[in-house]
This record gives sequence, C-alpha cells and structure tokens, in this order.
Amino acid sequence: MVEHLGCLGYGGLQAASVFAKQVGLTVPKTAITNNPEAAEKLFEEAENGRAIFKTLTRLYIEPDIVAYTAEIKREFPSAFQTSITRSPAVYQELVERKSNLRITVVGCKAFPVRIASQIVEDQKDRLDWRRCQGRNELYSVAE
Repeated sequence: MVEHLGCLGYGGLQAASVFAKQVGLTVPKTAITNNPEAAEKLFEEAENGRAIFKTLTRLYIEPDIVAYTAEIKREFPSAFQTSITRSPAVYQELVERKSNLRITVVGCKAFPVRIASQIVEDQKDRLDWRRCQGRNELYSVAE
C-alpha cells in the first residue's frame, strides 16, 4: 500500500493509490471521512468484513500516549457516531499481509525496505509496526 498522508494530502492519496494499482500493489478500500455511515459502508465493501481505523496525522495524547492503527468492529460506526463526526479519520479494509514495504525514491533511485511486522507476537503490533519500531530484526533491504 502506498501512503503518507502528511506529505500527500487528500488528493495525493488518491493519486498514490492509482499509481500503486498500476504497478500491482494491493490498495485496500478506503474512506477518509467523519461520516459514520461512510465508515459503516466500508464494512459492507470489505471482502473479509474487517476494517481498521487510522488518524489523519500522528495523534499524541499527554503524557506519552500515541494513537496507533487499530482494528475496529462492525459496531464501531454506530456506537461512536458523535466521536466520528468530530474529526475526519481514515477507515480502511484490513488487508492481511506478510510484511510492509517502505520505498524512498531519490531522483531515479529507489530504496526499498521490508518491515516484517507479521513476525511479532502481539496482533496490535502486526497492525501498526510503529508500536515495536525499535526491534531491528523487523527491517531488511527489499529486493
């Protein structure tokens, strides 16, 4: 999946998704919304009926809490309607994967890194590798 909302903005995310599809990468069904009905609809469209929630930007809550990617249940949109309407967020179909790729492009040169987050024990860490980003065994140069 191609993403970095901080750099791309809303329109850039769509452009990156189109590019990702063209080169054969998996692009999950996505809704950037503060509309509970749109978030609920994502569950209907998701092939496996599972979805995740991401904040649009990193969210730090004092003193040292970070809001990471989390799997949400089908009941979430209806149970948290008021909270959802307060701020847009990213709702995505959960895609099972073997690893994450982060590709940095400088000029015409690409630097791919594989993040093997699926080797960790805790399901939460598998959803968002940033929870355990200090574990060096997760990273390798991708071929």
